[in-house]
Amino acid sequence: MSLSKKIIVGPKQPKFGIIDEEIVCPVRTVWCFAECTKERRTHLPSNHTLFLTYIEDEDFSKISSVKDKTVAQWTTNSLTAAGIDPDKFTAHLIRAAASIYAVQQGASIREVKIHANWSLNADTFEKYYLRPANRRQQGQMISKRVLEESHTAIVEGTTHNSLVGETETEDMVGACPWY
Repeated sequence: MSLSKKIIVGPKQPKFGIIDEEIVCPVRTVWCFAECTKERRTHLPSNHTLFLTYIEDEDFSKISSVKDKTVAQWTTNSLTAAGIDPDKFTAHLIRAAASIYAVQQGASIREVKIHANWSLNADTFEKYYLRPANRRQQGQMISKRVLEESHTAIVEGTTHNSLVGETETEDMVGACPWY
């Protein structure tokens, strides 16, 4: 595998590019790691993960894929170390927040959907996650317009009206003494 080789990926795989400065490029680092551990992966099934256990085992007999729960724990520990409460901010929420932030910073929705593995054929991201930043202000403006409408008074013979203003009232039915 070379870095210049075109890698064919499926529809739900991320497509990352390489940063010019090799020393800080996470794509290059992962590629180098995969190259260095290629021999150690030969006995593993084709659907093995990137991260391996017992990687220093000389005869490769103990090497296996790291379990999903282990990677989840690493992620949780990293979030905690960064001052983020992992109970409040799950991986799903972080993915959504990062996607929204990318769009707000000028990335196209299509680019974000490809990069973050959102379906290109569905509008889930746009419909449920990508909401206008000023949605609250828009809601307040609409409420203000509705509530500032002129109110109508309820008088004798009026049916239900949800926009009722306050008026002076007088008892239409006299009180019956209960004694």
